[in-house]
Amino acid sequence: MIFQERIDLLVGTLSPLGMKLAVDPSAGFFTLWMAPKTAFGEDIQDTEHFNNIMIEKAGVVGIPFGSYTRYAVTNDIKAMGEKIIAAFKKANVSY
Repeated sequence: MIFQERIDLLVGTLSPLGMKLAVDPSAGFFTLWMAPKTAFGEDIQDTEHFNNIMIEKAGVVGIPFGSYTRYAVTNDIKAMGEKIIAAFKKANVSY
């Protein structure tokens, strides 16, 4: 139950900030997101590039997972909410 709540919170946070889910998660410990075409005003080459730029410029760590970025929900998403919002606002992703 706690992980579903965290998934719902993360999806509810990232979706309005422009991120697009690759798969609608129904349970588990992570979410999968499509890599955007641009972030931080730069063209994104692939998922690995997106992950690296998010680490470098916003401190957000995801895992390249094929053509998707995987974000885990094993930590307290609610407690990190303001930092997550600030990071993705700064990234200003677009598809």
